[in-house]
Amino acid sequence: MVQPDVAIPVDVEGEILDTSALDTLRELGDEAFVRELVDDFATSMEEYLPSLRVAVQEGDAQTVYRTAHTVKSSSASLGAMRVSTLAARIEQAGRRGALEGVAAAIEALANENAAAVARLRDVT
Repeated sequence: MVQPDVAIPVDVEGEILDTSALDTLRELGDEAFVRELVDDFATSMEEYLPSLRVAVQEGDAQTVYRTAHTVKSSSASLGAMRVSTLAARIEQAGRRGALEGVAAAIEALANENAAAVARLRDVT
């Protein structure tokens, strides 16, 4: 069942990066391992963002939901919590089938992602 459209808040608060997540990853491997994860995340986001944009244009709420869910999880694992928060909001909209306002949220996600990737690269 499609739920009514609800505006998606695009403002997020907090630090761009929670470095404690990176500390946890460093316990699993070395700095090269963490850098590889950051590079993989950045590369994946170069695919996920266009996929989200196309899915919204096509009205494909299921792809919006699945892609945003993936972004939410992968960004949280690296400590990019603002990215994860926006992805969670987009995920919920996709789950509801309510895509109005999602395009603006995706652009906010892209901006937050650029800041998060820059910060991740600074600290790894």
